[in-house]
Amino acid sequence: MSPDTKPGAEESRATPRGVSRAIEIGVVAARYGFASTLHGSGLGDWVPGRLRRGKEMGLPGPVALRRMLEDLGPTAVKLGQAASTRSDVLPGDWIEQLRVLKDHVTPVPFEKAREVIEADLGQPMGECFASFDEEPIASASIAQVHAATLPSGERVAVKVQRPGIRRQIGADLPLLMRVARAIESNVQRLAIYRITELVGEFARNLRGELEFDREAQNTKLVGSLLADDPRASVPRVYDALSTGRVLTLEFIEGWKPSETEALESAGLDRKTLARNLAGIVLKQILRDGCFHADPHGGNVLVGRDGRLYFLDCGNIVFVPPHLRDDLVYLLFALIDGNAEDVADQILAMGVSTDRTDHIALRADINRHTVGFHAVSTADLRIGEVLEELLRLLFHHHVVMPPIFAQIVRALVLTEAECRTLDPRFDFREVARTVVRDTMAQFARPRRAAMELFRLGRSMHHHALQLPRQLLALMRKTDAGGLKVKLEYEDLDRPMHRLDTMFNRLAASILVAAMILAPALWLQVNVGAQQPIWHPAYILLVVGFTLGMWLLASIIRSGRL
Repeated sequence: MSPDTKPGAEESRATPRGVSRAIEIGVVAARYGFASTLHGSGLGDWVPGRLRRGKEMGLPGPVALRRMLEDLGPTAVKLGQAASTRSDVLPGDWIEQLRVLKDHVTPVPFEKAREVIEADLGQPMGECFASFDEEPIASASIAQVHAATLPSGERVAVKVQRPGIRRQIGADLPLLMRVARAIESNVQRLAIYRITELVGEFARNLRGELEFDREAQNTKLVGSLLADDPRASVPRVYDALSTGRVLTLEFIEGWKPSETEALESAGLDRKTLARNLAGIVLKQILRDGCFHADPHGGNVLVGRDGRLYFLDCGNIVFVPPHLRDDLVYLLFALIDGNAEDVADQILAMGVSTDRTDHIALRADINRHTVGFHAVSTADLRIGEVLEELLRLLFHHHVVMPPIFAQIVRALVLTEAECRTLDPRFDFREVARTVVRDTMAQFARPRRAAMELFRLGRSMHHHALQLPRQLLALMRKTDAGGLKVKLEYEDLDRPMHRLDTMFNRLAASILVAAMILAPALWLQVNVGAQQPIWHPAYILLVVGFTLGMWLLASIIRSGRL
């Protein structure tokens, strides 16, 4: 199955592999006590009857989830890793467990890798490379990397996709989507977090990682944005030796940020490297609108020329202009200590619910902002500050755009590498410089003119659309097709009171009838001696008793 297959098409087919995988997921989920989660998604039918109740295995929920995802393989592990960035959706103890998820993969045998390379490049490996190291220098769930030499003598790194990984991920993603829909449907409080939308975005990103030609384009894009920056670069892409499953890049000689002794021996200033790394990532997010979403120590290399090289550009995130502006104002307010502006930006960017207490939220944001400025440089972790902000929003039922969590994760990883290079690194100072430079860009005449032009174009567009929309509304009204849907919340109590009121009214009328009817009956037969057990007397007694009971119940309710 092609990775470009539409999700709907995938879910409409029950392939033998899909059925086999569904059974496997059902068995593993039941083993860790998550069988009930599968019911309602259609996957619960694949859980063997003896496992339907599930076993907790004596593990806490977060630990059981992590173990289950590890057992389910690379797709589930990557989903867990993606979910670990959503502190605004998941509780802290679940986030902690998801962050320790690791890919447990064995490198593909060299002969299998050779088959992929020769099939995609269309020629024997010996004609493409003068030498090729059989042992990979890196291995992950989707691909592994081999060092090689071109006939020209240039050293390259060849990234080869694992055989069969597309079929495995193609079978997993539709099943994950069904589980997401079941969770969203069955757990009402999670509906606001748009679980299906999050899994859908994860599926798109994962399919993108399978397309190495897209990674090649991303690498070139990041390189073009860094072309005028002497601090950083990316490896060169060899297009003639790159396909959808094979990617050939320039081999960068250098060191990881954690190799501090080697960096010092090479005469490189670690403090400068830390400032450069933080400044470049912030510039990518706030000004370029295109940033590397996974800048950990394995994807950032310090070259022998002193420049920072960004590797593995398959996971690139694009930030829309309006969100970039919001982020600039948010960071400016946070750094400046303006809690009111921080709260305003958060509420402008996020989605609040009827459970959100805005007054309590603003009070917590004020404490959070004050605490940010009270922390000393040595103890400050801006990544932790932003993550704490996400947890605060989770507590107040405010959901941020998914991209916000990706930005926070990128900053957390960046700060970790900067702290490795310089233990006393202060992210605030670098952020203050980048944010103020970006704010200065806003004030430039050209930027102001462009914003004014965009505003005018938007107003012109809406002005043209308004008459058409009004005409369509009027036609719909004339045709009787206009419907107004009103929804009322918390009507149970008023409706109960109304029901009680009508019941009492009906009872009062009945009691009145039971008293008046026998009285009229006796009035008609006035003068005649009637026995004490006459029906009229009995009705009078019953009516009087019911009337007293009704009066007593009204007095007890306090609504006389």
